[in-house]
Amino acid sequence: MAFLTSIVKPQVVSLLNLAVRNTSGVPTYSSTLGDNTYATEEIDRAIQNAMNEVMRAICETDGHPQRNLFVVPTPVTHNSLIPEHLGSPGVPRIIPYAGCTYDLVGKRKSIEEIASYRANPNNLYCEVAHNASSGGSHSKLAGFYAIDKAANTIYFTGDSAEMDLAHFDESDFVLIPEMHYDTVIALSIKHLRKDGDVSNVFADYAQIGEQGLMAIRAKQQDQPSMSKTVGTRDSGTK
Repeated sequence: MAFLTSIVKPQVVSLLNLAVRNTSGVPTYSSTLGDNTYATEEIDRAIQNAMNEVMRAICETDGHPQRNLFVVPTPVTHNSLIPEHLGSPGVPRIIPYAGCTYDLVGKRKSIEEIASYRANPNNLYCEVAHNASSGGSHSKLAGFYAIDKAANTIYFTGDSAEMDLAHFDESDFVLIPEMHYDTVIALSIKHLRKDGDVSNVFADYAQIGEQGLMAIRAKQQDQPSMSKTVGTRDSGTK
């Protein structure tokens, strides 16, 4: 089932006992200290920011069991920047020569070795160029890669390659697993704190949200629960 903001928003409004204003037309934002009313767009943005934090934590955590939800096979070019991604890129799958119907799982080499294999001076390493074929077989020089992490650049031997890269757009929130509802709700409340608001409720919910993000980064399946009453906006007491 897709992650629904229609589940998050009513709970955020209820938990903070919010007063929502300007429900139609162009919203008027308030900068008055202590004002506890919110335009619907303010609440929506807080929820989106919370969902972004959860998606980012999942994408940045290599080996997280839910990371594949945000992984996309992405073409890469030799001696070029690896496209935008979060966390470590996957091992490249390399097509050894044009028209080849199979790929090779990349084997890591140094950047210098990749350059040497591609140059193959006087057929030093092989009589078949790194991106050519002979008798229907690929060159033994194909299928190697190197990554310059500092420059975020990939080098490889062979004709072409693609990598699994994790990233997200804001619209990808529908991919968030349902187990993260409480974390998103708590983080949404954190983002609704206004300057001058002295209530400790925001800090309480922020702590729950941060615990959820820590659990994601630790690859834990248990998430913090909102089942216990944290407090109310009006009193700021637990």
